[in-house]
Amino acid sequence: DLGALLELQSSGRLSIIRNETVTQALQNFLLTRARARDSQAQISALVEPIGPAHPHLIRVVSPTIVENKVEVRSGVFECDIAGMRADDAFKQDFEIAQSHAAFHTFDNARVSDSLNELHRALDAVLGHNHREAR
Repeated sequence: DLGALLELQSSGRLSIIRNETVTQALQNFLLTRARARDSQAQISALVEPIGPAHPHLIRVVSPTIVENKVEVRSGVFECDIAGMRADDAFKQDFEIAQSHAAFHTFDNARVSDSLNELHRALDAVLGHNHREAR
């Protein structure tokens, strides 16, 4: 259970895990997860959402309401495509948003890879074979 491992980390009790392979995989996962979270926080602090930055080009027609708040990341939008193509500031912001999405995807892949490595290490120690379980 990942929650149990995170609790061990927050309580400072990771040392109870005696297997070096599992300890290394767990520390790698926790570090990768923290770095990805930090990376996303830094990028998010620098990158303004493209819709609110260009309301003359992107209009929310029917936003999604979540817990009495407007969720502007989903819903129905009207976009001025010709205006977007002609607006250099929009094109620059769009390119930055694309880069942000690529970094997010890369960070998520790194976290998934390190979690899979932790899973493999735990399976090896426990003698669990997923092929046999099917």
